[in-house]
Amino acid sequence: MQSRRNNQFFRGLRPLTPGLLVLLWCASAWAHFPHDVVDDLQLSPAYAVDQTLYATVRRVLYRSRTGGHSWERLSRGLACTGDFGALGVSPAFARDGTLFVACSGGALLRSTDRGEHWEKLLADGAGAPLRALALSPDFHRDSTVVAFDAEGELWRSADAGASWRNIALRGQEITALVWRDGHLAAGSADGVLLHSTDAGMSWNALTTQSLADSVTAIVTPAAQAGGQDWYVGTGSRGVQRLDRDGQWRAAGHLDGQPVTALADLYSGGEHVLLATTWRNGVFRSADGGRSWQQYDEGIRLTDQADRYQMPHFSRLRVAADGSVLAGGFTGLFTSRDQGLSWHPLTVSLHHITGLDIAPGSGDSYELALATYGGGSLLSSDAGASWRVNNVGLPVPRLSPALLAPDWPAGHTLFSGTFNWLLVSTPGADAWRKKSLPPTPSMDWLRVRSNRLARRYTFLEPILELLGLAQRHHFVFPVALVPSPAYSRDRTLYAVLYPAGLYRVIDGGNWIEVAQNTWDLPIQSLVTVPGAGNEERLYASDARGIRHSSDRGDTWTRLADSAHLAQSPIALQPREDGGFDLFAGSDDAIYSSRDQGQSWQLRRREAGPAARLHTLALSPDFARDRLVLLQRDGGPLQRCEAPANNGTLRCEDVLMSASLQHIVERDLGDLLAFSPHYARDGTLFAAADFRLFRSTDRARTWTEVPIPRRFEVEGLLQKHQFLPIRLSGRWQTQIRRDLSSSRALHSAGAGAELSFTFFGSGVRWLGTHGSHGGRAQVFLDGVEVATVDQHATRRLPVSPSFESGPLPQGVHSITIRALAEPGNEAAVTSIDALDVLP
Repeated sequence: MQSRRNNQFFRGLRPLTPGLLVLLWCASAWAHFPHDVVDDLQLSPAYAVDQTLYATVRRVLYRSRTGGHSWERLSRGLACTGDFGALGVSPAFARDGTLFVACSGGALLRSTDRGEHWEKLLADGAGAPLRALALSPDFHRDSTVVAFDAEGELWRSADAGASWRNIALRGQEITALVWRDGHLAAGSADGVLLHSTDAGMSWNALTTQSLADSVTAIVTPAAQAGGQDWYVGTGSRGVQRLDRDGQWRAAGHLDGQPVTALADLYSGGEHVLLATTWRNGVFRSADGGRSWQQYDEGIRLTDQADRYQMPHFSRLRVAADGSVLAGGFTGLFTSRDQGLSWHPLTVSLHHITGLDIAPGSGDSYELALATYGGGSLLSSDAGASWRVNNVGLPVPRLSPALLAPDWPAGHTLFSGTFNWLLVSTPGADAWRKKSLPPTPSMDWLRVRSNRLARRYTFLEPILELLGLAQRHHFVFPVALVPSPAYSRDRTLYAVLYPAGLYRVIDGGNWIEVAQNTWDLPIQSLVTVPGAGNEERLYASDARGIRHSSDRGDTWTRLADSAHLAQSPIALQPREDGGFDLFAGSDDAIYSSRDQGQSWQLRRREAGPAARLHTLALSPDFARDRLVLLQRDGGPLQRCEAPANNGTLRCEDVLMSASLQHIVERDLGDLLAFSPHYARDGTLFAAADFRLFRSTDRARTWTEVPIPRRFEVEGLLQKHQFLPIRLSGRWQTQIRRDLSSSRALHSAGAGAELSFTFFGSGVRWLGTHGSHGGRAQVFLDGVEVATVDQHATRRLPVSPSFESGPLPQGVHSITIRALAEPGNEAAVTSIDALDVLP
């Protein structure tokens, strides 16, 4: 499937490319506060019944079966280069379960079981990536798919994507495509609207009049509305309507605006058009496009889209029941009243980003999780119960988690976020933050300029023009590794994004930059005791593996390690004082018994090469020889490593499909072994939003339920995108004794908070005290309680209401502040909301 035009620049409005938008200057989700840069979005044709939708977000494909209120990551067989992009869903999805996804590297994959398993139809590099897919209304009979690629070429498949034929359209560069109610239409960068009545075999222009502007979206004539009018979105001329006489006319006051998405619905005798423009939210027209009104209740636009000159929304999807979903750079929103009001949805919030275990007292152990958006959680009973550890936390968006190896003595927990190392110790106001020193590439003037640019955004373009402020000049820890002698020196190592290594000394009281680690990002880091007080560090990067014997100040590259570039590293000490060192490439696993001086091939993959994400050795490796592996798109594998350097014997571990991809980020195995593994065989694995436990040395797994903390710390700021709506007047209180250091206080009677969640219960936490007022509580629209937060002394982060067991599913809680006659100072306090699993 090779394109004929290799140098043609795609001039139309392209779907969002998350690698360009986010990863250009930051890793994963940390840079973008909405967290959900939605590249494409598709609904099940039976969405009104099954509530199933799919979304591509950066390098991840998500599925929701709850209307977007809970998500699962799809991964089995989803191996391709770059980001996921265009999606296509069969009109007979309920019958055939067929789903397509395209990748920015040119690959195309298909699932016939609603996303559980995937097969690759087009390989990476087969041609320009597909930008949009349109499936025939009779797909279950004719297997026809039409698509256009990044160079504007149009393609057709008559065998469900297995083979493709290029459709020559006299030099037209296609920028929009739609197939509905028998109408197959394509728009071009020159403003030509083409139509096919034979499933894409032949095409004709609907009018000889060109728009002289790129077509970005198309609405075909609605059969329910008489089947007369065509509407198109354009790159700079708003919405245009094609009249019966073949003339284009501006549809309402959107003329002059770039339209990014267009959709329509028909309900109750009314034909409704919906449109999104580059810099605004959603517009609605109920009179054929003659007039438009913006409906943005519940939509919170972020200035980040404007800063990066990207459209806020690029996708509109409509279900048969009138539900509408809008997705793009600003995130994901849903409307249940045909676009009149909106509710935010979150996709990537509450990812588990860190997992660690430390010995407790006696036979117990402590389990710690760090999450992106929900802060940190601790368990002392193997996950049977949890306590959220967010009091005093500056932000709930965390990266790694590390329990100090001497946990019983100091109860110290480490984590990290933007430019900070975070340390939690009892009796020290919970969390304290330690500023990370500037990297060698950030001189003092640029550090100060970046801080000014973040605080006073109007200065940002001036400072950037002078070369004094750059958006990518920040660091955050992506992995924390303790020194082998932590109990003596209380030292750990912080691996940084975008590159570099810090030494954290005296339990976090002092941080210093390790030298010579800024040329390449570290992919994996392990430590091993050396002779005397020496300790050896091994790190992998894009050039192979290097090691240091002076705590990271100087490094020596292993001579025979280029083939192990970007590999995870794992090691276990041996009884003879040496250690076994394992690493891997895209198609093989290697081990070394001489400190990395030579490597033995232990396993060659039989299938196509795929990136190695997970590599872990059992703490009881000398006895059970257990190696755990996982490659991009593949299952977790449980391997036995013969002591004679023989070939690894591996078997796939049967577990939940969502656990096939254990590691969410590119660095750090989210696997943790019990301190008593040698006798209890217990280990834990985190996969996206979920935690799993095995008690038989990784043979079988069960899910460990965990609560989810929804912090209200940023609801009055533009960057917070939670499934929560506020009405009335609210104020933010900032104190270190609050969860994530912030809470909401009502500023008058009638102030209301509504929260939609998926779970089996909900808990409201607030501050009780002399200024506490009363509030009504509604569950699923029914009043269930009146809460009084008045108390004789101040009690922060106190349970104000708990629902009790609910049927697991989508529910809502509404909290409405009541008037307090004679006590105008009374307030309703909302610190956080916990969703119970």
